Amino acid sequence: MKKTRRDFVRTAGGVGLTAALGPDVVLAADASESAWQQLGYDSGHTGAVPETSPPTSSVGVEWTFKTDGPVRSSPVVGSDTVFVGSDDGSLYAIGTTDGSKRWSFDAGADIRTAPAVVNGTVFVIAADMRVYALDAASGSKQWSVQLSDAGTAEVSAVTARNDVLYVGIGGFGTYALDAADGRQRWEYENVPTRPVPTPAVADGTAYVGTADYELAALDADTGAVDWSFETGGNIDTAPAVADGTVYFGSLDDNVYAVNANDGSEQWSFKTEYWVTSSPAVTADTAYVGSQDGSLYALDNATGSERWSFETGGPIETSPAVVGDTVLVGSRDGTLYALDTTDGTKRWAQSLGRRADSSPAVVEGTVYAGSSDGTVYALSEEGGVDASLPQWTLPAGALGLTGLLAGTGYALKRLLG
Repeated sequence: MKKTRRDFVRTAGGVGLTAALGPDVVLAADASESAWQQLGYDSGHTGAVPETSPPTSSVGVEWTFKTDGPVRSSPVVGSDTVFVGSDDGSLYAIGTTDGSKRWSFDAGADIRTAPAVVNGTVFVIAADMRVYALDAASGSKQWSVQLSDAGTAEVSAVTARNDVLYVGIGGFGTYALDAADGRQRWEYENVPTRPVPTPAVADGTAYVGTADYELAALDADTGAVDWSFETGGNIDTAPAVADGTVYFGSLDDNVYAVNANDGSEQWSFKTEYWVTSSPAVTADTAYVGSQDGSLYALDNATGSERWSFETGGPIETSPAVVGDTVLVGSRDGTLYALDTTDGTKRWAQSLGRRADSSPAVVEGTVYAGSSDGTVYALSEEGGVDASLPQWTLPAGALGLTGLLAGTGYALKRLLG
């Protein structure tokens, strides 16, 4: 159901800026073919890169990098460097060639979501609600801004578009910040407490889930609400915007496609449990995971199922489509590579424990994090062939959160 409103907006001020301001930061219009600059590849979070290809027939571990906490932050890649956060409170810069640490920055609070790297600057938000701008080469702080001093909260990934950063904080709001100095441009005060959906930005509009079970379309310059679309549950993750359509999932178990201009529904698709995975979208197909454990390939025009692939645990991460391969991590502890045509498994890589971060792919190498604190670089030239047969971990290996999600799914199926 579509609704139109203009409220919940507060413009300018209201945040504390600290540290010396760095040089002006000018953001590129969007993604680069030789980088993976933010969650979902670009500011619309399409998660699709047709011009390159990941490992297809087999995969090996090129290198690993160990942090001191779970890696729930999705890696981003720019300037031959992987940038990723950890629950140990640090942001790491890791060389793509050999996995060596170039620098680390101690934020003093968990970094659980993806940074963004644009034109030599890395932007990241920590769980204490402080946003940082760091020099990508050295890790030195250019500026930081505290959005609230109310302790810690669930936070979104950083979305960067046209000199503006968009971030969400659970129970507080969605913020638009000037990338040059962190000054607040506007705030939209209607965001779920947890989890917090990451804004998607395309064609002058920011799309974000609200505390009212709605997807809201906000003017990217002012934060004014253009329209909203009501679902039957929270919208937990980033929408994907492509070719005039917004694709997103809800805790009402559905995947939705709505018109980006007016919010009118184009179609919906019912899965068997919550949809907390952000879609990845190509010219004709939307790929999205569900906590029912399956990855679905849906026709863009009609929402009809082309195929589905069942993993051994809930899927909460976002898939990535590179060429004719779609990659997705599961809470069964495995990263899967599937043929986009029919869902046939090409390879599967163990990540040690559950996959809580979404993969990034640059120049044939796949970068992924694991809840065991490890960052992996995978390629066909990797030194260790770690392809796996199809198998399912026992429920106890999923961890407490995965086990609870799986139990909820089983009860839901049992009770109809």
